[in-house]
Amino acid sequence: MSRSPELDALLGAYALDALDAAERAAVDAYLERVPAARAEVDELLEATALLASARVDPERAPPSLWSRIAEQVERGSGLRP
Repeated sequence: MSRSPELDALLGAYALDALDAAERAAVDAYLERVPAARAEVDELLEATALLASARVDPERAPPSLWSRIAEQVERGSGLRP
C-alpha cells in the first residue's frame, strides 16, 4: 500500500503518544496496512526510549541550547533537516 503524507506527518506524535483518540485510531489502522510506516514508528519508539534513558548533564549543555530549539520550533521547521 502507498504512503499517506497526512498520516506520515503524525508518526512522530504517535510515537510520543501525543495524538487524540481519532488520530491515534487512524494511525493504528495505517500502521496495520503499511509495513514501511510501522518500521518508521518502531525506529522512532526506539530513539525515544534511548533519549528517555540517556544521562543528561545540564552542566555540559551550551547555555543557548534551549533558545535554539525554541527558535526552530517557532519557525515551524521542527528539528528535521
